[in-house]
Amino acid sequence: YFNINNYVKSLSTYFDALKYIDIIENKSLAETIYNNIGLSYSEQGNHNEAINYFLKSLTISSKIQDSLSIAVTYLNLGNEYSKLGENKKAIEILNKSVEILKMIDTPTDLASAYLVRGNYYKENNAPEKAQSDILKALEIYKTLDLINGQKNAYCLLSELYILSNKKSQALQAFLKYKSANDYLSSADRTKSIVITNDKIAALIEIEKLDSVLNLEREKFNKLLFIFLSIIIFAAMVIAIFLVRKRMNERLNLKEMQLDYLKVNSENLHESFATEVKDKMYLLGTSILESKDSANYRLLKTSYDDVSHTITDVLVKYNVDYNSN
Repeated sequence: YFNINNYVKSLSTYFDALKYIDIIENKSLAETIYNNIGLSYSEQGNHNEAINYFLKSLTISSKIQDSLSIAVTYLNLGNEYSKLGENKKAIEILNKSVEILKMIDTPTDLASAYLVRGNYYKENNAPEKAQSDILKALEIYKTLDLINGQKNAYCLLSELYILSNKKSQALQAFLKYKSANDYLSSADRTKSIVITNDKIAALIEIEKLDSVLNLEREKFNKLLFIFLSIIIFAAMVIAIFLVRKRMNERLNLKEMQLDYLKVNSENLHESFATEVKDKMYLLGTSILESKDSANYRLLKTSYDDVSHTITDVLVKYNVDYNSN
């Protein structure tokens, strides 16, 4: 949010971050957050609140003896005091920042300190000191080939020379400023074109990946369909097998029951036929022995009728009455 100039959101996010950290256990992180809060307030023009949080940052960085953080915080404080018109405090703190940065190997931070102090001297009618600091910063930026730093240094130089009525030098500084600015603008345009091309390439690659993904999805769906079809077919085969097995079991059971009934029926018929034959034989013998009886003819006729009826019934059930 800070980099896109949304300082309200930036402050809200930094304050939220403070809620989730243990300041005692995370001193370095807390120091950085306090410093960034100060920068956000500074960009909003709230310099007193910015100084308040820079001092909190300075307290922690002093405790952990972080020389770079101390120097950067001094630089930020000096800049704020300068904006408030507290020049004595501002220059004292800016001098401290420069002296610390001279002793540690951070040339970009030292160049920034020279520029801030040079701007302070420029605003407070000390052109020679201002020129000295700005040229020192410019030399560092040239050594490091930092075009943006050179642009800022040339901008301050052109303003300083204008205030000092050095028109020729002001023009030269301005032209170099413009050259650096044009170079950065061109570089930004080139970077923008590269980024745009990269985005296009990324979109093309995404489309290719989408196409490949869709093909893979189609393959997967087909394989899934085939797999499910096989599963369903196998389930149907198993179901048919089980049903057929069940039906065969029932059919075998019925056949066994039918065979059992046939055997019993045959046994019953044979038993019945044997008993009937024996009884009829005795009855026939008795009738023959009673030839002299007045009822002989009637008995014989009745016997023949009954015998034929029984024979018909036994024949119907496949029993040979005349056998034996």
